[in-house]
Amino acid sequence: MKRKAVFVLVLAVILSLTSVFCVSADDGWTYESYLNKFQIELPDVWRDYCIIDDCSFGIAVRFYGKSVPGKGYNHDDGLFLLFIGDEEFIFSETLDSITYVGTVNGKNYYFATSTDASADPILLYNDFDKTEAIRKYGAMEYMRIKDDFSVYEQMMDGVKDIISSFKPCESE
Repeated sequence: MKRKAVFVLVLAVILSLTSVFCVSADDGWTYESYLNKFQIELPDVWRDYCIIDDCSFGIAVRFYGKSVPGKGYNHDDGLFLLFIGDEEFIFSETLDSITYVGTVNGKNYYFATSTDASADPILLYNDFDKTEAIRKYGAMEYMRIKDDFSVYEQMMDGVKDIISSFKPCESE
């Protein structure tokens, strides 16, 4: 049992070293990719509604809402929003809206979105007839879905500003 606890602790430390590093900014916050040595500026609205995975190819950003559909298909992993990844990854996947964002340490990085609409759960539930949705999910969950949809729209509206904020980490 003690061996398992040590393993879990070591795993938690490793994961924390490769995950999100955030610095507060005046009107938002800065995300620094520990593995890829780049940073982006994110508006405050993103702070409580996204999960950022720092991967060897770049970052994957997922929407994580307050409603059941807003938490993702498995209700715990979020809904894919965007990638900022290196050339090899981006062009090996089936992605949309591919846009060059910059170069860091000789690697070209691109912004891309998924070809399948992973935000379907909130988009779909937002379009439900209000009476039907309340009957199916309850009034409180219906309100959380509407709130998630509103935040999701705000987040997607700010993507161009995020892309333009891409740059090498200042600590580099």
